[in-house]
Amino acid sequence: MSAPKVHYFLRIADQAARRFGICVRVDDPNGKPIQLRMPAWVPGSYVIRDFAGHVSSVEATQGGQPVDIRKSDKSTWTLTPAAGQACEINYQVYAPELTVRTNDISHNHAFVNPAGTFFAVVGRESEEATLSIEEPSGWRVSTSLEPNEPGPYRVPNYDILVDSPMEIGPHDVHRFEVAGKPHELVVHGEGNFELNTMVEDTRRICETLVDFFGDLPSPRYLFILLLTANRGGGLEHADSSVLAWPRHKFRPLKEYRKFLTLVSHEYFHLWNVKRIRPEVLLEFDYSSETYTRLLWIFEGITSYFSELLPVRTGVYPVSFFLELLAEHTVNESSRGGRVSHSLAESSFDSWIKLYRPTPDSYNSQVNYYEKGQLVAMLLDLHLREASSDQQNLDEVMRHLYREVYQRGRGVPEDGFADEVRAATGIDISGFLEEHVLNASQIDMDQGLAKLGLRLREKELEEGETGSWLGATVTPQGGNQLAQVCLNGPAHDAGLMAGDEIIALDGVRVSHELLKRVGTYEPNETARYTAFRRDELVEGTITFVPNPYRTREIVPLPDATAQQRTRFESWSNVAWDDAFDDSENAGANGSGDRAATGAHTQP
Repeated sequence: MSAPKVHYFLRIADQAARRFGICVRVDDPNGKPIQLRMPAWVPGSYVIRDFAGHVSSVEATQGGQPVDIRKSDKSTWTLTPAAGQACEINYQVYAPELTVRTNDISHNHAFVNPAGTFFAVVGRESEEATLSIEEPSGWRVSTSLEPNEPGPYRVPNYDILVDSPMEIGPHDVHRFEVAGKPHELVVHGEGNFELNTMVEDTRRICETLVDFFGDLPSPRYLFILLLTANRGGGLEHADSSVLAWPRHKFRPLKEYRKFLTLVSHEYFHLWNVKRIRPEVLLEFDYSSETYTRLLWIFEGITSYFSELLPVRTGVYPVSFFLELLAEHTVNESSRGGRVSHSLAESSFDSWIKLYRPTPDSYNSQVNYYEKGQLVAMLLDLHLREASSDQQNLDEVMRHLYREVYQRGRGVPEDGFADEVRAATGIDISGFLEEHVLNASQIDMDQGLAKLGLRLREKELEEGETGSWLGATVTPQGGNQLAQVCLNGPAHDAGLMAGDEIIALDGVRVSHELLKRVGTYEPNETARYTAFRRDELVEGTITFVPNPYRTREIVPLPDATAQQRTRFESWSNVAWDDAFDDSENAGANGSGDRAATGAHTQP
């Protein structure tokens, strides 16, 4: 194999200005035009981000002499160097934001999102290249790319470069093995976590997921954890993942367990998304949208298993899973969009809707993560019941890995039902028609009954009235409406998203609007005064009983032996270890007896 002819060089050009300096050297120009293109989006985050907007100071030279380089569209630069002698293209990239999908430079680290950093040499994306990184003294580089000691990193092709984020800083590297293969966890920032516990729980989750699929396709794996002030999220990559988590949200225990679901989610993507893919995403066009109606499979099913599998391995109790499930159920049932927006449409519309929420999103959309997760659970239970508990969604996922990914295929847009039938022998076309292709309200009670469980409203705490505003408020203002639910009390009273309610019944509301609402009884009317775009508006509002009260999941009092057995097979938890044998098991939400979901939507 000939030596690479494309070479990338990365350094921090100006730390205070938060700028990377990048050089692309092409060793063998042939006298024809060379195009350089910056991706417009990053795989796994389906929205156009136009990373070229952070590029500046683009210059080209050959033999020390300038070469004319011009922009031909928003993300593409073109130059025509002479044949023979290597040419270099130098440019800078602004790195202002600490998230999993953006570049960041600060005084104590640098995070590199390759999709927003490195030009592709158009037409040569499949060629091997090299990457050299000049890190500050005392810092190290953590990435899934393979170093050619003592030389540069080996870049098999441009797709792998895009899929290899880098954390550069003075961080420590925490190592462990899974299935005999090395794993690393690096952390940027300080937080209120217990490191050894986090590393051990991460290892256990990884082992569980490897056992689930029966194979670990990555030769080594890297977790990059970015600790932030208040933002969370994750982004999967071929042999790594980037996690963001608020630095002080590892406590109380519930928040730490939520973090573990993020770890589980991104590691599950090692198989489902990075290997098992929609057919249309087997190859990436980084310059424009690629549409699929299957994201509910790749994010919804991942969300389902990422919360369930830690239960099976004992990382957290089944009560926590059921608590999250109750929250998801209430959240989904509150969305007005459930009657007009299907899961398939939600997947297709990700480029214009999910990542660009508006105050109307809850009224007009569903979320293919959350609703997809609920539908994934219903599908799992449907398969179990239809096969007398001989088949399940676990087998479907293993089939997709073995018979789709490992055979070099993707999932066709209309092929999921065929793959399920091949895996289980069960026809789910009617199920998909009802739950995925058409907009519909999910009946979780029907699904939960198959496990001997049911949803019920929690009783009001002392002093609570159960009155509903029909709106959420912004966390900053405390009395400014963020979202207004169609046909709810606020909407019927003429209130709009963005309104700042300053008084109820002539008494000032300075903060904690929802607590003030809680002092009114259902069906009681109040006079409101509000600012709307600096203009004073007034009216009356009649509060109603909250239709989306906190729910809890409890066992059916007459759960059958079959239901209990199915529950145990599904959760890997003995029924008697999860529940008391009484109708009121866990009514107070204590211990591992019941699970509650606090409603957080309009």
